[in-house]
Amino acid sequence: MDMVVNATLTALAKHGIDGKPELHVYHVATSVANPHSFKDAFNYAYDYFSSSPLLDSKGKKIAIRPMKFLVSMDSFTDFIKNEVAQRSGLTPDDNVYMSDPKRYLRMQLACFKTVHRFMRIANLYKAYMFYKGR
Repeated sequence: MDMVVNATLTALAKHGIDGKPELHVYHVATSVANPHSFKDAFNYAYDYFSSSPLLDSKGKKIAIRPMKFLVSMDSFTDFIKNEVAQRSGLTPDDNVYMSDPKRYLRMQLACFKTVHRFMRIANLYKAYMFYKGR
């Protein structure tokens, strides 16, 4: 059903403005023999927006990065831990521990709580995140 709705919206965007009484025929189908994955869709989007970037309010190109695909809860947990630590300033390059050990412990506790919150939410969606079915 989503494919039909998306094809209809695409056809409207392409031909709806013209106002010409023409016949346009679209065929929409899917198959398990050659399915598109979410990874394919995100790679197509990355390719498109890399070659035709959007502009911000100042007219500068908006930089994008490829989507990172994780294959297990362990890899997801590691990724989240690294991202939270990096964004909070707890990477090995930062000298927070040496300059203020109490602040470092507070930051570490806040990071732990953030990671724990992410993991609780991720566990709710675990069955959908790494589903390998066709």
